[in-house]
Amino acid sequence: MGYIAKNIEGVTAILDEKTLNEPKTIRFIDSNYHELFRIPDGASIRICYPDDDPRRMKNFVCRYIDDYHVKVGSSVYHIAEFAERMERIKATYAPAPEKHIIWSNISPDFEAWKEDVRNEMSDLSDSELYNRMIEDINEQLNDERVNLKNGRYDILAIGDIGRWNGRVTGYKEYLNSPISAILSSDCDYCEWFVDECGELRSTQHHHDGTNYILYRKYKENTTEEQRQRLKGLIYEGKPFDGALKRYTESLGIDVAKVYGWELKSGKGSPDKGEAR
Repeated sequence: MGYIAKNIEGVTAILDEKTLNEPKTIRFIDSNYHELFRIPDGASIRICYPDDDPRRMKNFVCRYIDDYHVKVGSSVYHIAEFAERMERIKATYAPAPEKHIIWSNISPDFEAWKEDVRNEMSDLSDSELYNRMIEDINEQLNDERVNLKNGRYDILAIGDIGRWNGRVTGYKEYLNSPISAILSSDCDYCEWFVDECGELRSTQHHHDGTNYILYRKYKENTTEEQRQRLKGLIYEGKPFDGALKRYTESLGIDVAKVYGWELKSGKGSPDKGEAR
């Protein structure tokens, strides 16, 4: 085992083979390389711009490239380059407000779980307790499928897929299906959540990389021609944000109603543009 070089988003990323399929965290620093904070791969940061900037405040989805490169929105930066750019325009940034997690097996907190069951499972070893925790997490996924089994939707899943030879964009449809239909994956580590903007998303780690998936529902008045047009743009790798907003709408709002979550914003997605 050693390090491998891969072309990811136009950057020569240096990756540790030992941790290739493990969940990643993204490090944010200042221009002097002092660490400010870390966020999980696929989480968002909130950038607060100067008062005279019309953007004022925006959220950006962030994606791990390697330990020294990050994709913020649609742009890739060296972590020092990003810090210098933010300082130059006098912008501040921090982790975005917490997302609502439906289910996750990414980085479970074993120590906290062990403390909760300490009295009733005191005779088990740490190894046995860990296996029991994994069983418990998997059972919770079945519970969430039950919670989200009602209702029927025409769902479009848009995937930013990580492959051994780079990233591709694709889609999958779940027609006349409950939301629970999306809670399935062949990946080793998965998380389904509603983000701070009311969008239903998933982050899925596998041996070749990471998949980022956005789930939207078709609007009731969309025609088959309009749906095909949107899917064609996704398949061809062309810009599709405008068509996505015209022909689909948030599915996260429906999920939030099931769990009683209060969303600060129910419209739109975290900004996909460049953090200038």
